[in-house]
Amino acid sequence: MTDRESWCTIVVPTYNGERLVGDLIRSLLVQDLGSYKLLFIDDGSTDRTIETIEAYVRGRARIVRHSKNIGLYATLNAAIDEVCTPYVCLLFQDDWVAADYLPEMRAVVEKYPEASFVWSAINTVDSSGERVTFKGIDTRRVELITPGPAPWRSAMQRGTFWTISGSVTKTDRIRSLRFDESLPHCADFELLLRGLRSDTFLYFERPLVNIREHAGQASTRNLAESKDIIEALEVRREQLRLWRPDVNFALRLHLFLHWIDLIFRRAVGQVRRGHHDQAFRTCGLVLLAAKALFGLSTSVNDAVVPTGPAVPRAPSSDTTPMRETAPHQQEPLGRHE
Repeated sequence: MTDRESWCTIVVPTYNGERLVGDLIRSLLVQDLGSYKLLFIDDGSTDRTIETIEAYVRGRARIVRHSKNIGLYATLNAAIDEVCTPYVCLLFQDDWVAADYLPEMRAVVEKYPEASFVWSAINTVDSSGERVTFKGIDTRRVELITPGPAPWRSAMQRGTFWTISGSVTKTDRIRSLRFDESLPHCADFELLLRGLRSDTFLYFERPLVNIREHAGQASTRNLAESKDIIEALEVRREQLRLWRPDVNFALRLHLFLHWIDLIFRRAVGQVRRGHHDQAFRTCGLVLLAAKALFGLSTSVNDAVVPTGPAVPRAPSSDTTPMRETAPHQQEPLGRHE
């Protein structure tokens, strides 16, 4: 099948995913892939990830391998640059999709061609993949989120409600916006905030993607280090600066109260795990939140918040995007059908 005939490229970034990537591949191979292209882009794995992929796909996919690890969002940008189809689907190696994922997502995308970014409800599962820890709502509701200040304010308050894994996006739009590779935890949130100003998003309330949560993920390590909080604060500070006319005191106060709650809940969790020193440092982020959200001159990056020994940059698939909220737990944003 030529690029002209293919409708969508399924992109899977991998890093040391030998143990889990098979579940994702099996969930894709049971579906009709006739109008889809498969692209695996490996970010310098040191295990047998490539061999595992090859054993499953047997020539039915293109595999690109980096000689060294460059990080999740740099890998995603590189993969999107390789795509020649009108749409791109992003899936993470730890996850897997429902048996009707591809036809369901395509039907929604074709019904709403104005939507640039489309994502579905999710289930979350434990590391074994056998126990569902959160079951997404299945109403088949469609929510169109048109660009403008209102959805941007909602995202600023609620956090990342867009789920990358399982999303289907217009290739030219995500290639134009691109992920900020300097943000290892919050590049999806930063892209969402920019996208809500220019593009239509669509949420399909049917859990078609199973998101696996396990201790090796960067999001789990964040509970002990709180680096994600600092990064998310910096993203919001920059957005408040860029869109100052759309920001009032009520929004800044709402954000500040939200961050106080998040910071102290994180600190309580650290205390429960015996990380008392880190809990104390996490509480100190309240001052950084005040500086970031009330427009004081000091950037959150100007403050030094010790977090113990230096930790290497998390590798590609091990850097899980920070999630403050889940889409299936939210109030409506836009038009529903």
